[in-house]
Amino acid sequence: TQSTWGTRTLTLNGASLGPEDLEIAFAADNSRPGFTALADAGLVVLVDLTFDPVLEATGIARDVLARAQKLRKSLGLDMEDRVDIYWTGAGPEFAAALAANEAVFVERLGRPVVAKTAQPQRAIVLGTEEHSVGTVVKHKFTLEVTAPSVALKAPELLAACGGDAALADKVAAFVATVAYSRFAAMNKGDEYVVKIDGSVVKLREGVEFEKEVK
Repeated sequence: TQSTWGTRTLTLNGASLGPEDLEIAFAADNSRPGFTALADAGLVVLVDLTFDPVLEATGIARDVLARAQKLRKSLGLDMEDRVDIYWTGAGPEFAAALAANEAVFVERLGRPVVAKTAQPQRAIVLGTEEHSVGTVVKHKFTLEVTAPSVALKAPELLAACGGDAALADKVAAFVATVAYSRFAAMNKGDEYVVKIDGSVVKLREGVEFEKEVK
């Protein structure tokens, strides 16, 4: 055989062949274990099907992040709104995937997404959604967006209300429905002013109440 690449001719057993006489075809061979091949438009792509737990965990975390961002948006929250996001219902592999990619959540949400077991008892639930993620194993879980709440100290609250138990009950009932971010907006210097039925009650963090977070 003899080839002359400059003129694109090929001599085979004395016969001269030009480009019009040749057709190069690519075929996908799927006989190799652990791989699959795809051929199209003169190209062949070989895909490694070996399971990579690191890539799977990264994919799970990014899917959860996207769903958490969508849930925040559906609740009308702004990026500066201080909320916590918890998950429940999935297993240890799901938990490990989120823990391994905690930095992704902190970067985009400002806080990690953690198990509901870490949720404060009085956290105010703003919204929940059920989801499923994963390629090899499907992980069903529920996301829950909450706002930190205010934990009042009964004796100190009563004193701040001038010993008026009825007023203290009204203040407690009001505070129980208010997220900490809204409560913080009542800040007047070192005091938080609550106005109920014409009465003004001044509360101090660390004295009459604590921000309840874990």
